[in-house]
Formats: sequence, structure tokens, C-alpha cells
Amino acid sequence: MNPHLSNQKLYHKHEEHFKNYICCQEKYKDTIRESDKIIIATISFFSNRKLLRVLDIGYSKGNLLLHLKNNINGLKLYGGDLNKEQAELCKQSEDLNGIGFFQ
Repeated sequence: MNPHLSNQKLYHKHEEHFKNYICCQEKYKDTIRESDKIIIATISFFSNRKLLRVLDIGYSKGNLLLHLKNNINGLKLYGGDLNKEQAELCKQSEDLNGIGFFQ
């Protein structure tokens, strides 16, 4: 079976859940989640040593990637998510410019 088709079936089976989750994530665009603060601090510690590439799987609205972009210079940022619509929205967002988003 084509893995891409399998992912799409999984997404559509739980589409309402994903929509609710994306809506819930809206509040974290301006307010960094506590768990994201820990991730940012950890990546910041290592970013002083070498160029880092960060891949966020299940990025939803791209909030973690946005906060990494705004808080740590020189990172190569990427995101992967099942939701094709979110991938397109993130690609079009000026705030998320320079981040690679994939479905």
C-alpha cells in the first residue's frame, strides 16, 4: 500500500480531532508553551556549537518552528505534517518564511 494514501486515510478518519487541535494551537502563536520553552532552551544550548537542522514532525500551525526562528539565529528549520492544508497555510505565512514545510 502506498504510505501517502495510508496517511491520508488516517488524517481523514480523525479529521475533526485534527481541526480541533489546530484551533487549540492558535493561542500558542504569541504565547510559548512551557514544553516549547524547554525545547528552545535545549536547542539554544547546542546551537552555539554548530549549525543545526531541526525537523518538527506534526508541526500543526508551526508555532514551535516560529518560536525557534524568532529566538535562535542560524537554524535550518523544517516541518512535516499529515495535513496538506496546514502545510500550504504554513508555506504561505510571512511569519514562517524561510522554514521548509512538507506533507
